[in-house]
Amino acid sequence: MSNDSAYSFITFTDEVQPSILQAEGAKEVAVEFGSLSKIYNMAGMRIGYIVGNKDIIKALATLKSNVDTCQFIPIQQAAATALNSDRQFVAELNRIYKERRDAMVEGLKAIGIDIRPPEATFYIWAPVKAGYTTEQFTAKLMEEAGIIVTPGTAFGPAGEGYFRISLTKPVEKIREAIERLKRLDWQD
Repeated sequence: MSNDSAYSFITFTDEVQPSILQAEGAKEVAVEFGSLSKIYNMAGMRIGYIVGNKDIIKALATLKSNVDTCQFIPIQQAAATALNSDRQFVAELNRIYKERRDAMVEGLKAIGIDIRPPEATFYIWAPVKAGYTTEQFTAKLMEEAGIIVTPGTAFGPAGEGYFRISLTKPVEKIREAIERLKRLDWQD
């Protein structure tokens, strides 16, 4: 059993995401994967960690030693520096993502999409505007407003009726996108 906790430190509340390893007996059967890509802006460096059952970790280390080589030393050093930091950077990053989230939620509500603001991560999952399929809605945004979002159907058939929008752009760009959304003709 494993848990992907790549986004576990990106949160807009004082709530702490629980670890799978907190569950009774989990340390005997589970591992948890984490990534520095999101919490320390190290995307593309492919550096992360695994914690949990030592036998599973040992098996993974054996597999990896036969499949690839170690990570570039300067990236390992950057990761060690990040992990040994006071995490103030993470708090500031969360403040930035929260500001972006709030702007986007406000903008979506302005065009009639009522969503509850997510409490964590840097994506918003939202329902498509009433009267549209996921494909129609995401195509309209791209073709008429130059806004690219991920259709929920990209994650499987249960994603119909939803889209995902990233909060990785500066708040100024998000506000620009919102203004484009507001100018669209939603009377199709």
